[in-house]
Amino acid sequence: MQEIKKWWKKVKLWEIADIIMWQSPKSEFYTENSGDIPFFQWCTEFQELYPIVSKYCSKPTKLAKKWDILMSVRAPVWALNLSNIDCCIWRWLCSINSKFHKNNWFLLYLLKWNLDYLKTQWWGAVYDSINKDTLLNLELLIPENIQTQQKIASILSKYDDLIENNNKRIKILEETVQSIYEEWFVKYNFPWSENIKMIDSGNDDFGMIPEGWEVRKVEEISLIVSKWPSLNYVDDKSQWIPVINQKCIRNWEIELNTIQFAEKLKDDKSYCYLEKYDILINSMWTWTLWRVSRNLTIDEKYIIHNCISFIRSNQNKLKQTVLYYQIKSKENHFISLSTWSTWQTTLNIKEIKNVNLIIPDIKIQNNFDNIVIKMFDEIWALKKQNQNLKETRDLLIPRLVSGELDVENLDVK
Repeated sequence: MQEIKKWWKKVKLWEIADIIMWQSPKSEFYTENSGDIPFFQWCTEFQELYPIVSKYCSKPTKLAKKWDILMSVRAPVWALNLSNIDCCIWRWLCSINSKFHKNNWFLLYLLKWNLDYLKTQWWGAVYDSINKDTLLNLELLIPENIQTQQKIASILSKYDDLIENNNKRIKILEETVQSIYEEWFVKYNFPWSENIKMIDSGNDDFGMIPEGWEVRKVEEISLIVSKWPSLNYVDDKSQWIPVINQKCIRNWEIELNTIQFAEKLKDDKSYCYLEKYDILINSMWTWTLWRVSRNLTIDEKYIIHNCISFIRSNQNKLKQTVLYYQIKSKENHFISLSTWSTWQTTLNIKEIKNVNLIIPDIKIQNNFDNIVIKMFDEIWALKKQNQNLKETRDLLIPRLVSGELDVENLDVK
């Protein structure tokens, strides 16, 4: 526990917050209907601040309210998000709500600051987990003055607001690219398409396609379709190379939250370092299998975990940008191909190589590539800006929440 400063007090979590541990609704009430209640099952749906909705529930047992804090109570314990909607939660999450002045933003930053301390409270044999009594009795230090708490929350939340605005811009760019892809390569409404003859592709999955287009397998249009080599993990970080594991592949992006470290690769395996625009597919572990992502923002040297497959196309045959959206559209197909092996669900590399793709005329590919790369560069710049904002915010959290930086005389709205 930290040293108590003047005008600060030690409290237990039950004194300042209400906690609800959840009982899961029956699986028969899980739906894909957006008219039902949003349903969060685990922290795999968590993002930087707000969770992403992927499922719904038609008959929830209980509801978490908008602006409740959501916390993972099963490994990884202590993952935190803020719910920006009323929602239903599965039993691996709990909701936390401040008892005073709707002060959930301050409580969120308080819990984030105390994460190292909180992690010492883990218990459980097979799965790391935490129970309600442990949560209720967590000891924390807070400013006695509610206005001080609100000032701290106001300063820090401005960073999160900027990050969220950037995320909205990123989402618009992503949706724009997705829309262009579907219009050109799914509906075949690309420039000059009115003059194109349609022919039989010879493949039931694609039917009629524009003349000059063809169907090929992934391995026929790729320079590399591979899994990464076995790795030697190290504790001595002076020799380390960061490793992206399957938990980092989320929401079609790479999130550097749970990286490991390994020895650098031998020269003959140097092609296995991450490159810009690499397409990544999670190929093991039930909870994250088949997730597809691509590298837009990482330009440092990284190794990818050997539970992840990667694809690099032959750009003379199929542009990496076009390949990504085709692979992304195959996620349900990858799920159907997965098999059980030693208690883990796996996706065989041979199955990825045998996936059929449509190969458009190179002229239309080049047009798409020219448009998309510019948008990808915008996304890259926004993500870099977000990273800088996160780093600044995370430096401020301990200094503000601990009272090291005094906000009493600041005019903060």
